[in-house]
Amino acid sequence: MLNRKMSLVVAIVMVGSLLLAACTPAETKIETVVVTQIVVETVEVEVEGETQIIEVTKEVEVEVTREVFVEEEPEPEKPKVDLDGLWYPLTTEPPTLDISLATDTTSHMILHQCYDSLFEYRGDGSIAPAGATDYTISDDGLVYTINLRTDATWSDGVPV
Repeated sequence: MLNRKMSLVVAIVMVGSLLLAACTPAETKIETVVVTQIVVETVEVEVEGETQIIEVTKEVEVEVTREVFVEEEPEPEKPKVDLDGLWYPLTTEPPTLDISLATDTTSHMILHQCYDSLFEYRGDGSIAPAGATDYTISDDGLVYTINLRTDATWSDGVPV
C-alpha cells in the first residue's frame, strides 16, 4: 500500500514539474531609451507688481527604462545535401567488420549490406534462398550440398 502511494506521489511530482517547466516566461531584456517629449507648463510670473500666467512649451529629453520580451528566433533550415552512395545513421562506431568476429547489431547491419548469405530468414521463421538456389542433405545427415546461383559474382565481377 505504501509503495502505491509513494509511486502516485512521485508521478504527480514528475507531471507537475513538466507542466511548470513548460510555463517558463520568454527571456526578458531591460533597455534604457531616451525619449524626447514636448511639455507644456503653466507658470505664474510677476511683472511690475502684476501676476501673469504664461504657458511655456519646452522639449524635454526623458530616460525611460523598459523591459522587453525577447523571443528566440527559430534555427534557419540547413540546406539538404545530396550524398552519393549508401548512407546509414549509425549511433556508434562498429567494433569490427570481420564477419567471423561480429557479435553486435551495428557491425551486423553493415556486414549484411556487404555480403550475401546463402539463405535468409523470412518473417514467418522459414528460410529462403539468397546466394544459393537449393540444398540437399545426404541420407546419413552428415553431408549438405548447396547449389549456388549461376549469376553470383565477386565484387570485382568475377563469377563465384
